[in-house]
Amino acid sequence: MFTNLNIIRSKGWINLNKDELKVYSIYLFFYTEVLGLFLCLLLYFFLHIDFVLSLLGITILGVMFSILIYKRDFLDEKYDLISGRFPGMSYQGVVIILFPLTFAVSWFIALLAFTFEGLGSAVAFGLAMYFPFVFMFLRLNVFRDENCRLVSGKQVIGYHPVFFLLLGFMLGRGPLGISLLWIIKDVLGYSNSFNHDIIALAVSLLCGGLILSPDIMNKMLPFEIKTFDGLLKYCLFAVILISVVLFIINFI
Repeated sequence: MFTNLNIIRSKGWINLNKDELKVYSIYLFFYTEVLGLFLCLLLYFFLHIDFVLSLLGITILGVMFSILIYKRDFLDEKYDLISGRFPGMSYQGVVIILFPLTFAVSWFIALLAFTFEGLGSAVAFGLAMYFPFVFMFLRLNVFRDENCRLVSGKQVIGYHPVFFLLLGFMLGRGPLGISLLWIIKDVLGYSNSFNHDIIALAVSLLCGGLILSPDIMNKMLPFEIKTFDGLLKYCLFAVILISVVLFIINFI
């Protein structure tokens, strides 16, 4: 069993047959559970985050990853998971794999907010952290390997999904999460500024839509986002934009 598992691990996920994928997905689930158990203990002792809820999140994460591993062929047929251009997954495949990772971040932020700020914050920021993945998935055609084609004779990085997901997390933890929390307080009667909060939410969503639409922003900005240097400049631009939106919704 262990010998077979070592062979399977050495072959790589993409090269496994159906039976090997089943073994590997089961192994991945239990591996996630064991590591997650220690992580949950650390979160409980150092941050006082509920152990059962943390372990539930880890279990869901393990199930998600195992299903993605086992359904490799289905996902490849539907979303071009395996790239013919790059070794390993395509950019579309990276977006799909980011689904369980987004869940993990969302769950952790929600638990953190619930522990220190209450249920309303947990719901608001937990949902806000899912916005970037949902938006990127709906515009999956933007994050394609074809966007890595040569620009001015040079190979470029293209619209790498990880960069944009991280920017989306900043938006979710900032203006989008805050405006969602205000809406929840309005609905529960703890606040009476519904019109302002709706505008704040709309502005936050618009900001997120622009940041997560590199194909549109690439036509508007004076530099090429697809290059690595251009992508770094874009990240700086996005951070500034998020900061400006955060200032606007809080002080205007």
